[in-house]
Amino acid sequence: MKHADKTINYRIYAKIDEKIKPLGNTKTAQLPAFEFGTETMSGPGIIGEIEIPDPFAIGSMTFSPSVSLMQKDHIKLMAPGIHDFEVRWAVNVLDSSGKTKLQGHKMVIRGMVKKFDQGKVENASPMDGSGEWEVIYCRYFIDGEEQYEVDKLNGKLVIAGVNYGDQLNNLL
Repeated sequence: MKHADKTINYRIYAKIDEKIKPLGNTKTAQLPAFEFGTETMSGPGIIGEIEIPDPFAIGSMTFSPSVSLMQKDHIKLMAPGIHDFEVRWAVNVLDSSGKTKLQGHKMVIRGMVKKFDQGKVENASPMDGSGEWEVIYCRYFIDGEEQYEVDKLNGKLVIAGVNYGDQLNNLL
């Protein structure tokens, strides 16, 4: 059995001036969270209510990196339009024999800027700026193997190799 322990290190890349390059001075990155829309079911034969999730009604998803000091590349990411990001991180994994190894994680994100907080200016202190991008596309890999892909604009929802979007689109 393998036990994932913690993130050892990470790096955020962004497409800036048509080139993918490391985004410097990052402190943290809040990755997108999934929240499926629900419909309340109640009526005869049901005791109480049941919230039924709708996998094709994914709520707003955001990507929010924070930075210690603002740089020119950060400012370019507040331009209107779609921005491409890639977050890569290494996780420490312990197996049942006591051996450890690093496991590679990667998330590809496309989004539109919603919020851009440049932080504060204070003597001998970081600025603590942050941004928030509305995620329209997200794809996640562990050790190069795709775990999921969400493409909101093209009706694609792939989880563990099953394309639920195709199932829906084939019925329509």
